[in-house]
Amino acid sequence: VPGGRGHSLVPFWRAEEQGRTWSLAERIGGLLEAADGQLDDPDFPGELASHYHLTPAAAGALLAYLRRQREATGAPLPHRHHLLAESCPDPVHPDRRRQLLLHTGWGGRVNRPFALAVATACAAHLGRAVPYFVSDDCVLLEAPPEVTVARLLEWVTPATVRDLVRARLGATGYFGARFRECAGRALLLRRAGFRQRTPLWLHRLRAKELLAAVGDDPEFPILAEAWRECLATDFDLDALERLLAELGSGAIRVTEVATRAPSPFAAAVLWRQTGTYMYGDDAPEAPVELPSDANVLDALARDPAARPRLPGELLDAFQAKLHRLAPGYAPGTAEELAFWVGERRAIPEAEWAALLAAAHRDAGADTAALEAELAGRVARLAGPAGGALRVSATEADHVTHALAGNGVELAAFLREWLAFYGPVSPRQIGEALGVPMERVAPAVARLLADGHLVVGPFREPPEEDPAAVCDRRNLDALLRLRRREARAAAPVRPLVELPLFLAAHQGLLADDDGPDALRARLDALMGWGARVELWETEILPARLAGYRPDWLDALMAGEGLAWFGDGAERLVFSFEDQLALFARPDAVGPAAEPAPAQLAAFFRGNRGRFRLDDLIAETGLSSEAVTRGLWQLAWAGVLTNDAFAAVRRGLEHRFEAESVAALAGRGRRTGLARWRTSRPWTGQWRSLPASAEAADALERLERAKERVRLLLQRYGVVFRELLAGERPELRWGAVFPALRLMELSGEVVAGRFFDGVPGIQFAAPAAARALAEPLPADAVYWLSAADPASPCGLGLPGLPPALPARLPSSHVVCRGADVVLVSRRMGEALAIAVPPDDPVLPRALAMFPAWTQRAVRPPARVRVAEINGEPAAASPYAEALRAAGFRRDGRELLLERQV
Repeated sequence: VPGGRGHSLVPFWRAEEQGRTWSLAERIGGLLEAADGQLDDPDFPGELASHYHLTPAAAGALLAYLRRQREATGAPLPHRHHLLAESCPDPVHPDRRRQLLLHTGWGGRVNRPFALAVATACAAHLGRAVPYFVSDDCVLLEAPPEVTVARLLEWVTPATVRDLVRARLGATGYFGARFRECAGRALLLRRAGFRQRTPLWLHRLRAKELLAAVGDDPEFPILAEAWRECLATDFDLDALERLLAELGSGAIRVTEVATRAPSPFAAAVLWRQTGTYMYGDDAPEAPVELPSDANVLDALARDPAARPRLPGELLDAFQAKLHRLAPGYAPGTAEELAFWVGERRAIPEAEWAALLAAAHRDAGADTAALEAELAGRVARLAGPAGGALRVSATEADHVTHALAGNGVELAAFLREWLAFYGPVSPRQIGEALGVPMERVAPAVARLLADGHLVVGPFREPPEEDPAAVCDRRNLDALLRLRRREARAAAPVRPLVELPLFLAAHQGLLADDDGPDALRARLDALMGWGARVELWETEILPARLAGYRPDWLDALMAGEGLAWFGDGAERLVFSFEDQLALFARPDAVGPAAEPAPAQLAAFFRGNRGRFRLDDLIAETGLSSEAVTRGLWQLAWAGVLTNDAFAAVRRGLEHRFEAESVAALAGRGRRTGLARWRTSRPWTGQWRSLPASAEAADALERLERAKERVRLLLQRYGVVFRELLAGERPELRWGAVFPALRLMELSGEVVAGRFFDGVPGIQFAAPAAARALAEPLPADAVYWLSAADPASPCGLGLPGLPPALPARLPSSHVVCRGADVVLVSRRMGEALAIAVPPDDPVLPRALAMFPAWTQRAVRPPARVRVAEINGEPAAASPYAEALRAAGFRRDGRELLLERQV
């Protein structure tokens, strides 16, 4: 009977049917898919026994086993087109960890690399290892609660799974065992004498010593054989990529359930887990890094005989994007063009003309005016053997020297220049740069020997020079793009659905509360600058109905959350490890004010934390001068306070320190209280780390990629107009080069996701998958017009015409993609788009009681003067507002806060 110790569904099959594991898994998946809807059919046991050559007793036992599984999970059986994700408490740490059981039924050749890739992705994103166990039909992860199936499918995609498997495989016991077997077959492990058996533990020790000795040798044949045996024989990575693509397209649906104890299908993987812990020792957990020879993998992957040919359309499109000639990619201003010329190092004259034509096509730029504006910044340079190049005026001498210099200098130049090309022949390189072939060929040979270039052929069908070469990183990107071609494209949605998508992506439709939910919402808001008062009155309450200030205080105290100034009375949230992504100005305020300058000098190079009374004692300044200086430096992005209560108190006094003279007319107790609360006594002040300039171009690119990941976490889909309200380092021009490179590597998807957006759009793979699913058309939500999720002010013609201007005092209530209510001037004027008897109206009007009941700075009253242009009290909507708690006050309607 399946479900016993160490058993799965595999032993039911006859020996001759157990060929490839994946084929067997498909057969078992077909059985479960057929049985899922027929478990209660009285004729099904006989059909099952006849079709699968089972005895009646075995068929009855199998059906009873499947019924127990269905009853335990309350969900359909997992099968070929259904992945069941079961979450149950972890017996060791039920409060911090859970057991996530993925009932895949894919077989060990697919489940093992899948589990390995998932564990690698979790370690990269969580910063700690996630134990995993594998059987033929299930993968068990001992994961924290924040690891969900959606996140796993976002991290592990067909484009990334091979890299994830290779990144960790060499450090696993599985690879060590395969290396030991290969070394044993090759007679490299010393054996005992005649008729003497070598103990397994001694065999293992010798294999580990050999692996440690040869791990740095990329040409060691046994190491390459171990990699080949794992990747080509033991794992079925092609099937895994196909299954992940079906998960991404929805061909395999996912069901998530929570159970109190593991279901019967998990018996085999639980037996493996128990055995691992039962026979483990008491050594502390520590990461063990075994050599994983990346050079051997590169050599195997770049074998011309094994490499797949690439379609000509893919190569042409890739080249057009690299040169920014594809629609939507062209630089539109002289500043962008000058930057692009510097990045390319040298642009041949023919490509320069095509680039100007693309700029005219995309941005309507006047090419003659562009060239006139670039005079003195972009120079025209003649190649050594003819032709013309466009180079940055400041780099003209360096380019001339490189093209005419020795072979080493020319090879270094070509390494940078070829990073913007796909497959190209040495003859084409010489013609484009005007360099004779007798100098190009040795430079190309040097780059091939160093591994920076890969030799062809590449194109399908072969219509190119067989000596064509390609940049190694660009070839990786091309191979990933080829694998993604079979992926189903997300449908193009009308732009009117953009507000609903942004609201769902940023959590405005979720109904959870608490510090953990706040942490998830803030992840999408990192780097967004807003006025101080909006954070706890508009932005966070719109996402968490029961928001409480102590949740934010707890995150700042224990999760490394910090804030920094973004201009006068504006602030930005960021986690400590992300502060380097946001440049801060060096300004310390006007020189005429000595207090800020003295405080800045005190904190310069000082990493300590100081309370207000400490700063008064250290600087000798008055409390009033120190307070004003602290806030001035805070808004300049120089200082911060580790308690957000200081910001709340400062907001009550408009970040000004009450002077003794101003309080002289008040009572002694009242005056003393106002004097004290106007100073930031709460928390400790410290300097923010200076944003050092990135050391090189690679580090600047990596920072730009991190900013792109923040933006995709905020919006899911990004385009030029959407980023217009971001900080300068997060706007379109600053992040576009990183977006382009991330798209070529497969981390970002480019395409047309919303109709009506004039330029190119980029999306995270998870967001592209979400766009393929229907959005919640009946969801009701509200937000301020100045909210990060608000599309107000974008000015795109396809958006709802009723959207107000992007003012903090204006609010919008939506039902799905439809605007139900627009409030201006904090409720003084309402525009309601549904009839008075529409059932959605009470849910839309719930925004106003939510204002008066919020935990931070609730208004004492909400006054509605007019509705749809007529007096509120005489409006046909007056009855609905009275049902929501308003009362008549002359010609107006009034909602008062209940204390």
